Amino acid sequence: MKTHLLLGVFIYVSGLLIAQVTQAQGTTYVSNLGQPSINSVSVGSDSWIAMGFRTGTNAGGYDFNSAQLSMANATGKPSGYTVMLYSSILKGDYFPENNLITLNGSLSPVTGGIFTYTPATSLTLSPNTGYFIVVTAGTMVANGAYQWSSANYMAYNQSGGWEAPLSLWGIDIYQSSNGSSWGDSSIYPEFAINATAVPEPSLYALLVLGGFCFFSLRSVSQSQAFIWFMFTFHQNAKHHRKMRGFVFSENQTKTIDFMKTPLKLMCAAVLSFTAFQYTFAGTLVTFDDLSPGSGSGSFINIPNGYENLQWLGFGVVNGSLITPVSGYNNGIVSPNNVAFNDDQFDRAASLSSSGTFNLNSAYLTSAFSDGMQIEVQGFVGTDRAYDQIYTLNETGPALINFNFAGTNQATFSPVDGTSIFVMDNLTVSAAPEPDASTMALLGLAVSVLGKVGRMTAKNKFYFNPPVEI
Repeated sequence: MKTHLLLGVFIYVSGLLIAQVTQAQGTTYVSNLGQPSINSVSVGSDSWIAMGFRTGTNAGGYDFNSAQLSMANATGKPSGYTVMLYSSILKGDYFPENNLITLNGSLSPVTGGIFTYTPATSLTLSPNTGYFIVVTAGTMVANGAYQWSSANYMAYNQSGGWEAPLSLWGIDIYQSSNGSSWGDSSIYPEFAINATAVPEPSLYALLVLGGFCFFSLRSVSQSQAFIWFMFTFHQNAKHHRKMRGFVFSENQTKTIDFMKTPLKLMCAAVLSFTAFQYTFAGTLVTFDDLSPGSGSGSFINIPNGYENLQWLGFGVVNGSLITPVSGYNNGIVSPNNVAFNDDQFDRAASLSSSGTFNLNSAYLTSAFSDGMQIEVQGFVGTDRAYDQIYTLNETGPALINFNFAGTNQATFSPVDGTSIFVMDNLTVSAAPEPDASTMALLGLAVSVLGKVGRMTAKNKFYFNPPVEI
C-alpha cells in the first residue's frame, strides 16, 4: 500500500507543479519591440529617460525577470549607461518616484540592437501597480549619447492586464536633466518587460500538507476515506456544506471521524487551503470595457450582470473628457472610464449578488471637494456585518482596502447625502471554476482510488456518502 501512496503523492505533486514549472520560464507581458524604429531619444547624464508601465491583476504579483531595450547606434563617445526600475507616484499624473533596483546588463550599448537587463536579486512587482524603466548615462549628451530607439505610434502588445504607457493624459515618455524633475516628450521608446506570475502561497502549502497527510495514512481504509472526503469536499465547497466522518463496510460497518484522529490538524489545514483556492479568486473591475459615449459628460448606467454583480445607482463615464479638471479626471487609475454614483435624487449606490462575494478594495475619489466622507456598509443576508467611513479628496484617488468577506450586498453612501464620488479599479472575489490545484487533486483521487479498488476487491470495501449536518 505504501507504494501506491507514494505513487499518488507523486501524481499529486506533478499535477500541482506543471503549471508552475511552465510559468517559471517567464512571460513577455508588454512589448513593442516588433515595430519598425523611426527615431531615437538621446540618453546622457543630462538627459534621463523614463518609460512607464502598469502590472497586471495576478493577486500574488510578478517576479521581475528582465527588461529588453532596443537601442540605435550611439553618437560621440558616451559611457556609464545605467538602467533602473523606479516606483511611480501620482501627482495629477504618474511620475517616477524612487529607484528600486539597478539592473545588470551592457554598460555601453554603442551598437544598435536589443539589450537585456536583469535584476541582481529577486524582485517582486505588486499587482496593478505603476513602475518606470529609467535610463541615464555618465556623460553629457554634448559629449556623446546613447540612443533609445522609438516606434512610429503607441501600440504596445499587452497581456494579463498589463498596460503601457503608464499615463492618464497621453504622456508617453518623461525626460529629466537631473533625475528629479520630469517633463514630457511625445515619443514611443521600444522596450519589453518579462516577468513570472507568482502563485498563491496556498498552492505550496496545499502541496506540502497534502503530501504529508498521504505519507501519514497507514491503512487502506484511512486512504480511501481521506480521498473520498477530499473529492466530496470539492464537489460541495460552493455550497459550504459541513460533513463529518465516513462510513464504509469491511464485513462490518465502521466510522472514521477525522476530528478524532492524529491527522486532525493536517487534514484541517489541507482542507482550509483547498477551500481558499477553490472559493476565492480576485477580479479586477476597471469599467474600461464599457462604452459611456464620447461626449463630455456622456455616461451610462452600469448594467446588471456586469462582472456577475447587480449594480444600483452606479454609472460609468469617460473621466478624461470631463471639464474642468475634477475628481472625475484625477480619480482615473486605469484609463479612462470611472464609475460614480449617478442618481441625482439618491446619491447612495450599491452592488450585490445572489450569492456571496468579498469586497476587497477600490480607488475612491471625491468628485468636487476635499474632505468628503463616504460610508461603506457590507451586509450578510439582512444583517449589517461591516460599516466604515472613509475620507476622500478631489486631488487624487485613495486606495481603500475594505476587506469585507462573505457579503451579499455593499452600499456606498455619501455622509452628507448629496456628494458625488468616483470609483476605479474595484477588486472583488467570487467563487471561480476549479483551478489547476483542484484538477490535480481530482486526478490524484482517481489514480489512487483505482489502485485501492484493485486491492479492495477481495476485502469488499463499500463507501457510504458523507453525513451532512
